[in-house]
Amino acid sequence: MPANPLNEAIVFVTLAFHHPHPEHLDDFAAFRERVEDGMRGTDGLLSLESFRDAGSDDLVAIARWESAEHARVGVQKLLSVGGRAADWSERPDDLYRLIGLPRPE
Repeated sequence: MPANPLNEAIVFVTLAFHHPHPEHLDDFAAFRERVEDGMRGTDGLLSLESFRDAGSDDLVAIARWESAEHARVGVQKLLSVGGRAADWSERPDDLYRLIGLPRPE
C-alpha cells in the first residue's frame, strides 16, 4: 500500500468532543468561529476542523499538529480565546491527545 504523505506529516492530533445543550448550538458555532480565527497562524498547527455528529448534537473539533509540544502550547492559546459559557454543555468535554503510530518499514 502506498504511503500517504499527509498521514506521515501528522504526528499529533487533538480531538475535543463537545456536548452542547441543543439550545446552545448556535452559541457553539459562533464560539468555534472565534477559536478558528484566533488560532490562524499558530505555530505548528497544520489544520483545525469542526464537525457535528450526524446522530446527535455533539460537536467534534480536530486539530492536527506538527508535534506534541506545538499542541501543548497551541491548546493553551486556544483555551485563552474565551467567550464560552460552562452552562452551554450537558457535560464536560472529552479531550483526546493522539500520537501517530510509526509506520512499518
